[in-house]
Amino acid sequence: MKITVVYESMFGNTHQVAQAISDGVREAQPDADVECVPVGDASTELIKSTNLLVVGGPTHIRGMTSGFSRKMGIKGEQKDKAGGEPADELEGDAEGPGVREWFNGLPKVEDGGQAAAFDTRLGSSMAGGAAREIDRRLRKHGYHLVSDPEGFVVEDAHGPLRTGEIERAKQWGAQLIQASLGMRTQPTPSESKEGKPPAVPTPRPRDPTDLWTGWPYGSRGWPLQDVEIEEFIKVEEFLDGDHLVIRAELPGVDPDHDIDVSVDNNVLTIAAERQESNRENLDKGGYRSEFRYGSFVRQVRLPPGTSAEVVSAAYKDGVLEIRMPRPSPDAASRRIRIQRT
Repeated sequence: MKITVVYESMFGNTHQVAQAISDGVREAQPDADVECVPVGDASTELIKSTNLLVVGGPTHIRGMTSGFSRKMGIKGEQKDKAGGEPADELEGDAEGPGVREWFNGLPKVEDGGQAAAFDTRLGSSMAGGAAREIDRRLRKHGYHLVSDPEGFVVEDAHGPLRTGEIERAKQWGAQLIQASLGMRTQPTPSESKEGKPPAVPTPRPRDPTDLWTGWPYGSRGWPLQDVEIEEFIKVEEFLDGDHLVIRAELPGVDPDHDIDVSVDNNVLTIAAERQESNRENLDKGGYRSEFRYGSFVRQVRLPPGTSAEVVSAAYKDGVLEIRMPRPSPDAASRRIRIQRT
């Protein structure tokens, strides 16, 4: 039996969890062929030869990492180092690609392979988790999930892992083998676990601004340490025929490199960075600037019934326009008929 654990890691915490899961698998199934590889080394050929695929990564902005969030994390470390502050050592492949990009090149399985998803996250109820989104991606690629998505807790964004998490990861690895063998010996239709809460509860806030009361990266605010909330990114929402349209004012940014848009748990997140191009002149006192620079985030809760499966985004004249199908009133609520027995 071939088991492959694929992980993405920036500060080594997810790497440690992935290795512990692999150790747990080996202890439970000594004759298994187990590989633990960073996502950059998880080739298509390797995945095709795998019977049980386990995929995990760190949580950024309540979901999977993106090129933008990784860039902000690396810049934060570089800034700390340049300022003489202690900087944490980054993994060799911290810049990416990450799990999100890896999925784009992952072929669908034809015979319904087995898989499981995990992440590392803070223990705060506001922290969110990447595992649920990884779980969904695996299902879309044709995998049968042998376990609910699992979260392993770090004390702060840079670590360390909470006491006992390494042992719990080993136990979870052993449980995956048992669940996999059980599915093989007694095949039954896999019940979808979409929408089920991950191991670490992450209740949705009542209002999008609540997300920032318990900023999900710890006291240092990593990876967007200098983020300003809502003051820079102004938005408008309206219905246009069969589409819900959300427009955001984002002047002076490069849409190809400085904007990141994601939807998770019915919340739209817009993150952007405005680069400082004339900082040297400002430092010399030759110019005065009232422009805002740095990183900015805006989150918008989508109306009930909104489908984020088909989303398009376009940038023109400093305005980002996001379109998605109009919310369906039937999906928001439905009346249940009561039968007399």
